Amino acid sequence: MRTVILAGTLIDGTAREPVRGAAVVVERGHIASVETGPGWKDVRGDRTADCTHLTLLPGFIDAHVHLTFNAGPDSDDVIRTLGSESDAMLAVRAVANAQDALSAGVTTVRDCGGRGLVTLAVRDAVRQGVITGPRILASGMPITTTAGHLHYCGLTADSAVELRKAVRSMCLAGADFIKIVATGGMMTEGSKPLQPQYTRDELTAAAAESHRLGRPIAAHVLNAEAIRSCLAAAIDTIEHCLWLGPDGAVAYDANAVDELVRTRCCVGVTVSGLLRGLLPHGDDDPGERERKRMVLRERFAPERRMKAAGVHLVLHTDAGVRLTPFAEFARGLEVAVAAIDLTPREAIQMVTRLPAEGLGLADLGTVEPGKRADLVAVDGDPAASVADLARVRHVWRDGRRLVRDGLLSRPGHDAH
Repeated sequence: MRTVILAGTLIDGTAREPVRGAAVVVERGHIASVETGPGWKDVRGDRTADCTHLTLLPGFIDAHVHLTFNAGPDSDDVIRTLGSESDAMLAVRAVANAQDALSAGVTTVRDCGGRGLVTLAVRDAVRQGVITGPRILASGMPITTTAGHLHYCGLTADSAVELRKAVRSMCLAGADFIKIVATGGMMTEGSKPLQPQYTRDELTAAAAESHRLGRPIAAHVLNAEAIRSCLAAAIDTIEHCLWLGPDGAVAYDANAVDELVRTRCCVGVTVSGLLRGLLPHGDDDPGERERKRMVLRERFAPERRMKAAGVHLVLHTDAGVRLTPFAEFARGLEVAVAAIDLTPREAIQMVTRLPAEGLGLADLGTVEPGKRADLVAVDGDPAASVADLARVRHVWRDGRRLVRDGLLSRPGHDAH
């Protein structure tokens, strides 16, 4: 089956300029060719999708989400819901969240921890075609200390020996990668968010065991000392990467940043819902707008420095945490553009090509021959206004149109 998608504008996820008028030819779930120039409208296939009034982009990758979380009004509500619902209800919630993400143009999500093994079952249901959803990479339960951040998800380890055993247990369960909680967290009372939970040697033991078993390892990190420990331990991706000292002051370490650049360690920049409240609102007076702008820019000053230094940065939403619904993916990119001095096209690359490279997903992230046909068609011109990424019309994953005009396809069917 040969499908041709005719795009009014193509933003391919690379550094190339947007192309006005392109035909993307899809065969067996992959991009066979990209035709531009005179005659692009004349390319023929067994099926043709007319998107000549739309902008076509690579499918978005949200590199850090929590599918079993409810995105409630505060962290207490998120934790209470997570703890009180049955596994069956959590699975239903995870499916709904995954489908909201897909409808927002996210064709790949990386679940960085939930209660029990629910997300692994949901991942498998998508892979087997039982339900419609985005591609899911799942860590299973995050590994944390007794009473540590996310301990209520169910997997704790308090020594190098216990860490190795915990890594093995998640690999045995079928996790795609390992998630370790290197510092406390804001949504776990008493976990000391600005202090390390594990020593450098303990992190090294977890990373070595994860790599021995063929899995990358991601670390939740809100503290500068813990960032340095993660670098020494060969952690693959650093989530959040907040350069904070125990007193809450910024403790940016230029030498450690140089090491991040040298190793090409993938760093996830969080653009969650709480931060979106700092975006301008129609009712704001000029003084309030300026106050919000200054607060937002001060918060992201270290990220601007990391970007200038050449760190491999990707954007992720942390969807599922408080005030961060999966359906509002594009709002996070608005935060990034405002706070990190990104162009809209740079922001697009940070949710397409760059996470694909940083997560080892070589066949995703750009619209080029040989890549998987993960594609999103939106109204408007997102190269001029990143807010237009919220105007999703159609979504393809592996060459199948799973969303057409906002409607999901049935499992195993295209939305034609």
